[in-house]
Amino acid sequence: MKGQILSQFPESQIIDITNSVEKFNLAQAAFILKNSYINFPPNTVHLVSVGASDSNADFVIIKHKKHYFVGLDNGLFSLVFENEPILAYQLNISSPPELASFPEKSILIQAATHLCRGGVPEVIAEPIQVLRPMMSYAPVFQQDTIRASVVHIDSYGNVITNLTKDIFQKHAMGRGVDIRFRIPHARVTKISESYADVEPGDIVAVFNSTGNLEIAFHTGNASGLLGIRINETISINFV
Repeated sequence: MKGQILSQFPESQIIDITNSVEKFNLAQAAFILKNSYINFPPNTVHLVSVGASDSNADFVIIKHKKHYFVGLDNGLFSLVFENEPILAYQLNISSPPELASFPEKSILIQAATHLCRGGVPEVIAEPIQVLRPMMSYAPVFQQDTIRASVVHIDSYGNVITNLTKDIFQKHAMGRGVDIRFRIPHARVTKISESYADVEPGDIVAVFNSTGNLEIAFHTGNASGLLGIRINETISINFV
């Protein structure tokens, strides 16, 4: 796909956000896209290719906050732009027969390079009103507990949940926390400001730059050492 982009638009600047999304994990891809695109300049074209193509999903262009997004309408974009105003278009570009099993290589590249040249979506796509919906997993609340889902594990093994700082503070009401894991005696009893608030080798809980609760080891791999995987649940108990 990169070769096709450079062949059709040699002056393009290609920047990889990640090639390490768990296979078919749309929620993980949505989390990464939602928290990365805002760092790029206006008129950036974001090409997203996660999840298998199917006959019920169309290729789309989305315009949001002076950014363009090109990809498959398989539910991923509905997670990225929940309740946010967007302009959406269904692509009317066809793929040649020899690329029938890999239409992204043709359709998405044509759309992305068209937009990079300054083209408008209306030339290659038709406006649509709604995107394919996909249910997002929100934290579950009880009187003294929040159950958060793991949405991402970065290359350092840091575990990132779907619990945001605003929601946490609303339910914490000034109480302390007791976060426990599978490993006996592994626990966190406070929310820190940074990794450096604990000694090397200790577990730390912080609200990271995206505003999400993150569990990490200072100079260690939290996912590996605690046995935590994507989509697992972490309980935050208030004391």
